[in-house]
Amino acid sequence: MRRLNYSELEYKNLTSQLYIFQQENELFSKDKILNLLKLSEFPSTDLFFKLFIEYKIILRVHKNTYEFKNKSVYWEKIKQIVLNYQQIIKNNNNKYKIKKDPIQEAIKLLKNNGYAIFKEI
Repeated sequence: MRRLNYSELEYKNLTSQLYIFQQENELFSKDKILNLLKLSEFPSTDLFFKLFIEYKIILRVHKNTYEFKNKSVYWEKIKQIVLNYQQIIKNNNNKYKIKKDPIQEAIKLLKNNGYAIFKEI
């Protein structure tokens, strides 16, 4: 299940773990950073990783090789990424609900016009 709220302490803990990870690994793969995020109970999806790239925390060096842009990652920046990620997920879920509504409206229209619906879709 996806967590909605993280405390300031959890953001700072992730920041310190990223700093330690950065000291140990100058270059790293996407899987290594996603594993670190998963262990910290943060989202470990491709979308979340892409947001790290968009916010210019991580730079792509080669095909599957990445590095940190700066020596330090600020917890407020990670908080912005999490909030942006949650907003994207919420918008995607709303799109799915909108797609479902026209079918229900069609069933309702058929029922109002006297048709018998035996199995709802």
